[in-house]
Amino acid sequence: MSTDGYDSAPIILNPWPDWIGGPDGSWARHWTFEFEMPVADAVLSSAKLDQPRLHIELARGATPKELRLVATTRANAWSDEVFFFEFYTLFQRLEDLFGPIRTIEGQARDLWRPFR
Repeated sequence: MSTDGYDSAPIILNPWPDWIGGPDGSWARHWTFEFEMPVADAVLSSAKLDQPRLHIELARGATPKELRLVATTRANAWSDEVFFFEFYTLFQRLEDLFGPIRTIEGQARDLWRPFR
């Protein structure tokens, strides 16, 4: 590490989906996750992923290993608590339920926090 507090590690840009404003004042992000293994129907149908500031809707994606997720909030969508920490927790909960994530928004899982 250099003496100025920076090192030579590359900056990693993650493709966070844009927030989309709803007519009721809510904000939503639409995500695509790909898992290492096919998502089991029984687990998908019983999954409860709502969090304190996020309402989560899940749907099967284009392949058996893909999930589409809509996360909606009425809280301040740009607060660190929602923008980052609620999603970091969500990513870990998705892995707990469905197994290892391969990609988030088409980018390798290991390039996303909290996995790097």
